Amino acid sequence: MRLFKSAAIVAQRSFRAVVCNQHGSILIGVIITLVVVATLGTAMVTLTTTSTYTQVGAFDATKAYYLAEAGGRYAVPIIRQEALSGGDPLDPATGTIARLNNKTFTMSNGDKFRLTLSYLAPTYTLESFGVLRQGANTFEATRKVTFVINGSGSQGVPVAPLIFDSKSELQDNLTTVAGGAKVAGNKLKVDKKLTELGLNWDGSSTLPDLTEIWANGDGLLGYSVQLKANLNAGIKEFVAGLSFRMSSSTDSSYGFSFMKRSSKDKDCGTAIPLAFCAKDANGDFLLEGGAIYVVLWKKVAGSYIMLDYRKVQIGDGAVDNKGKLKDWSTLVVRVAEQYISDSNGNYLDINGQITTDPAARVRENFITAYVQGEDDTDAKGYQYQRVTDNCTCATTNCSCTIHWDFTAFNQVNWHAAGSNPIFDNSLTSSGFATIRPEEIGIHYLGDKGERFFDDFAVTLDGGGGTGSGGGSGILRY
Repeated sequence: MRLFKSAAIVAQRSFRAVVCNQHGSILIGVIITLVVVATLGTAMVTLTTTSTYTQVGAFDATKAYYLAEAGGRYAVPIIRQEALSGGDPLDPATGTIARLNNKTFTMSNGDKFRLTLSYLAPTYTLESFGVLRQGANTFEATRKVTFVINGSGSQGVPVAPLIFDSKSELQDNLTTVAGGAKVAGNKLKVDKKLTELGLNWDGSSTLPDLTEIWANGDGLLGYSVQLKANLNAGIKEFVAGLSFRMSSSTDSSYGFSFMKRSSKDKDCGTAIPLAFCAKDANGDFLLEGGAIYVVLWKKVAGSYIMLDYRKVQIGDGAVDNKGKLKDWSTLVVRVAEQYISDSNGNYLDINGQITTDPAARVRENFITAYVQGEDDTDAKGYQYQRVTDNCTCATTNCSCTIHWDFTAFNQVNWHAAGSNPIFDNSLTSSGFATIRPEEIGIHYLGDKGERFFDDFAVTLDGGGGTGSGGGSGILRY
């Protein structure tokens, strides 16, 4: 009996020891878990904070860019007035150098823009720095925008559209990179499922010399382009619009397009690049089948990447109440190129360090897109209609065809970027004089059907230029 009790006591003590050991193991496990969770929590806070700062920084950069552009909008009319009136920019009392150079203008909220101005006849070079109010931020957000103004008195020269009234004019103005096109009833008709047409500026007697404009703009090339499209509503899939930073030798370009994918999900990508059939994390298509979108994309060495998109709404003017694309709706894109610099105007290299080596400067494209449907109401003065026999354009404010007043269009409010310019440095004008790319063009990717284009027009920033394509001589960023 005692032996039995002793054995029981030993067993009980052994059980308690095991339980205590298990409690100790559980406690250690809990402590380790708490440490791991705390560590992960710290990492999550760090990542969230970094993300927040990155997002705030992105918005600040955009705001600073608009401030810098506002500085130019203030100063350029003053400079133009002096140039057109024959004034002396170096006059110590009334000249624009005395009035604008090294001047800072502060807004009521503390934001400001700072101007520098130089003059080497006949060219004015205006640099506008947008500087956000620093407040509690450690770093000051700044952007620089450079304006090159031709002071020879050529401002205000009408910018003519490129004309496709004949086969010879089509051949003079555009070169075929892929597919084919022809003139049909004074309109450009694309007759292939895959068609890319580039600006035939190299060696043309009627188009501006882009290499000269590029060289005069310190190796930067900016411009605005617009195009009207008439695409048959029965076409199942298409990507159609403007190409820029286009180079057939590298099979690269940006594109701003009207776009529609097949309403049958299984058919998406049979006539358009698969990049436009992208899906989200749940496996759903990003773009609704059968709907009209505007898309910004890039093609690098033949591979397509969609940068951003927006479903076209009735308020954009380019679709009717059934969501169908209106005939002769307009696409407009502004491409502004600049070297990245710090708040003091010092150029930066790829590592963000100050550089004095021109070859090491980093370029960036600012891309702003607009859309508008053809206006057919008296109230708006027919200002978006395409050129017809009864509509001629004698001034830059032509009321029935080509516009360079961007307030006349609806700026695209992108899905990701909102209404801000999209920044991208994948394709720039570096080495332009050697490569001599087509640079600007028209594209159609999609199914068969009636596809017409008209009122293809270009205005070039930072240089002169005459004839078709014109050249405003202002606004190079």
